[in-house]
Amino acid sequence: MARQIRRSPSIALLLVSSSYVTLAYHTHPFSNTSETAILALCATLLARIIRDHESSVSVPGTCKSPLTSAPPVLETSVRTRVAPSISTDSKPTRTHLSFGLGVLFSIGIFTRITFVLYAFPLGVMFLYLNFKASFKQDRSILAGMVTFFLACVPLALGLVLMSALCIFIDSVYFRHIIIYNTVNGMQLSFRQILKMAPQDWLRLSYKGSLTLTMLNNLRYNLDEKNLAQHGLHLLLNFPILFGNLAFIGVATLIQKARKRMWRSDSLLVTVNCAMAIVFGLLHQAGLVPAMDIVQHQALGFQNCQEISSVQHVGDHMSCVTYPTEKGRFHVDDGMSYTTHVVFYKTYMPPHHLFGFNSEIAQARGVALKISDWREKSRAQLLVDLDVGVESQGSSRVDRTLLKIAREQEIRGQRAVLYRKTGLAQFERTILIAPSTVNFTNEDFYETRDRIPRHANFDHIQVMVQQPLRSFDLNVYYL
Repeated sequence: MARQIRRSPSIALLLVSSSYVTLAYHTHPFSNTSETAILALCATLLARIIRDHESSVSVPGTCKSPLTSAPPVLETSVRTRVAPSISTDSKPTRTHLSFGLGVLFSIGIFTRITFVLYAFPLGVMFLYLNFKASFKQDRSILAGMVTFFLACVPLALGLVLMSALCIFIDSVYFRHIIIYNTVNGMQLSFRQILKMAPQDWLRLSYKGSLTLTMLNNLRYNLDEKNLAQHGLHLLLNFPILFGNLAFIGVATLIQKARKRMWRSDSLLVTVNCAMAIVFGLLHQAGLVPAMDIVQHQALGFQNCQEISSVQHVGDHMSCVTYPTEKGRFHVDDGMSYTTHVVFYKTYMPPHHLFGFNSEIAQARGVALKISDWREKSRAQLLVDLDVGVESQGSSRVDRTLLKIAREQEIRGQRAVLYRKTGLAQFERTILIAPSTVNFTNEDFYETRDRIPRHANFDHIQVMVQQPLRSFDLNVYYL
């Protein structure tokens, strides 16, 4: 982008790489990272379109005089033959750039709905450039409108085609559209469709309805109840959206009011360091190791044996995991094991970040189900855990058996206990909650895993009152 606007890329790279936005957000696989990268690509394409418009305007018409139009005299001593030049310039044309801009607009909108706000100025600039170029050279209104329409067609075409592809992918991913083979009636996943030969696509058909994720997102955010639950967080969003400009803007206002001069470079370094530590090392930082724990607990347990509680015979399954051994998967033993993960009063990561391959899990008889219960009260949480995450009976295993299993653990192993819910079905529940939520030993047997360095700013009042015990993320195995 710096080269497109004829600026030094070194300075731009230094400012971007030292910004807390890059240090805190772009080092994590969040949708904000994808949104920023797509927006940067859109700005780059628009800059090339602007340069193309400028070059077309700056090149004047050639009016040659007889002297300048006379053919040059070639020396007879020069006998080298010049091969006819063939144009090999493969630079994208304005039509290609406009089409690519429309494709990027669509990808950005389907990545995050907030992309509309960030890309809106770029879209206005694109329309202004084409409008200005369409009505130059004293064109009539009708001719100008036709030229303007034709200039916007590539962008609209890229936007529509990519949006249709995104809708199809979302519909298949969320299984609102089922793709099946008309020959044998077998349902196919998106990965299986891509592995098929193109000629075999003619034997495919579908059933179901389309999933308009962008429309669903808009409906969700227009609901006043949802806004009341999440809040607007203006004080936090301004620094996140505008970065150092938010703090520098506030400092500038204070300077104007008090007529004092502050060094902007010192403020820049201070703000970047403070925000990188807060948002990069503390804010929701415990979720990454928590996801690793969940994936290991739900996929990597071994050596399962039936055990009995006081009430029933064979109503629990005792297994072990090996935390230090990565990539070890459960071996199918004919049973079905389901792990329910409940996030309470903290951010629930997107499901794909758990690295849980549903096809591999299904082949090994294991399943992972994730729930977001951050809106429930503490009392309602305890009641719902007693009823069951999905009304399958209590979510808790027998406390006595859990205590015995953990006391018999061998070094390098961790006990995993499932409760029986069917003839060959076993389930367990993992609760993930910040330490700002106070649970007693009567509520749960113990805090099995305590992940340090986790700040949940939704409970900032509790963090101020109890700073020594409020920066952890607790994992309970019920």
